[in-house]
Amino acid sequence: MSPQPDPVPPPSTWAPPTGAPFIAGNVGRFFIGIVSTAVLIIALLFALAATVMPRVAGWPAVSINSESMEPSFGAGDVLLVEPYGAQELKPGSILLFDDPVRPGFMSHRLLAINVDGTLTTKGDANDVADSTRIDPGEVVGVGRLVVPLVGWPSVWLRAGHLVELLIVACAALGLLWAARWGVSAQFDPWLVLVPPTPARRSDDLSDDTSRNPACFS
Repeated sequence: MSPQPDPVPPPSTWAPPTGAPFIAGNVGRFFIGIVSTAVLIIALLFALAATVMPRVAGWPAVSINSESMEPSFGAGDVLLVEPYGAQELKPGSILLFDDPVRPGFMSHRLLAINVDGTLTTKGDANDVADSTRIDPGEVVGVGRLVVPLVGWPSVWLRAGHLVELLIVACAALGLLWAARWGVSAQFDPWLVLVPPTPARRSDDLSDDTSRNPACFS
């Protein structure tokens, strides 16, 4: 009689441990995975707020590249702006208007509405008000919401800082790699690998039959 091949054992399964100790090193890896996953989720939510919300609300997104409005917002933040129409302007509002000094736009707080109808603005981080008064016709929009930090890639790209962009890209790939430690069950230190039950050989089954034939009748 030719020998029977060994049966293929069933695959291992995951189950909660029953008092078995876990490896302490896996706890740190699992914690890193959880933190990486949380960072990616928060970054994704911020990115959606800066891209989807402007389309839904009709508020253009403007990347900030200066610190003149800190601590309210600063370089790298994104300001969502409601287009200016006939709405009433009040002191304290954040205005987006044509920069009177250089090409582009400026976002400063409305400090006062003058008797002649012009507007006096000021950056929160500046000690004095802006020297040039703004005509209401130069106002482009009113700031409504600030999304922090997500505008840095745009700021770096305009400034030609490719090294910073490369660092952020590498960091994002690292977070994606580490996130699997927090979402996959095989890296959970509080789960243990249950060894499979050894499959019985056919010759063992024959021995049981010969010893106890009644159980197969």
